[in-house]
Amino acid sequence: VWPLGLLLGLGGLIGAWAGSTLSTNYLADMKTFRPFFGGLTLLVAARIGWDLLRTKALPTALEGTIIDDGVSKLGFKNFALSFRYGRVDYQIPAILPLIAGFIIAFIAAIFGVGGGFLLVPFLASFLKLPMHVIPATAAIAIIMSLLVSIANYLRLGAHLDYSVLIAMLLGTIIGAMLGAFINRNLKDQWLQMGLGLIVLLIGLKYILA
Repeated sequence: VWPLGLLLGLGGLIGAWAGSTLSTNYLADMKTFRPFFGGLTLLVAARIGWDLLRTKALPTALEGTIIDDGVSKLGFKNFALSFRYGRVDYQIPAILPLIAGFIIAFIAAIFGVGGGFLLVPFLASFLKLPMHVIPATAAIAIIMSLLVSIANYLRLGAHLDYSVLIAMLLGTIIGAMLGAFINRNLKDQWLQMGLGLIVLLIGLKYILA
């Protein structure tokens, strides 16, 4: 859903700039804030788990048609984005992704992470979007905010480790291809379970590190 990704990205532009500036000028030692970051991540994992427990499975009539039908009936009216995916209609006030994009990019820029581990749960748990449309939507916002964050860090005097950068880019390409295959072939509930487990492990790592 590219308009939703664009709204998230627009908010993320400001958040990424503000977060990277704050991190460089005032938060030189991030060890103090790792428990806070880990706790926030665990809360996100708990929310995903709660949603999985209380959400009923989609009717079988929808299975196999959602991915094939794709996104349709995109519209923007009264400052709200609307679209259809499969047989379900969605309407999202534009202010929500703008604010969420800012907050998520701000946190991600401070801690030097991609932001996807917060952005994806927001789309899945708060906006109730199916997991099959989330990766491409989130990627738009992540790329926009990430480029701004990197540019600002470089402006503020940071240096790139090109050997690490190349290795990460190669891993990203392989992961993106594998992730797209998994996303297309697993049910929504299994994808959310995987997401919750990954977010849980990230939170535990930051708290116990």
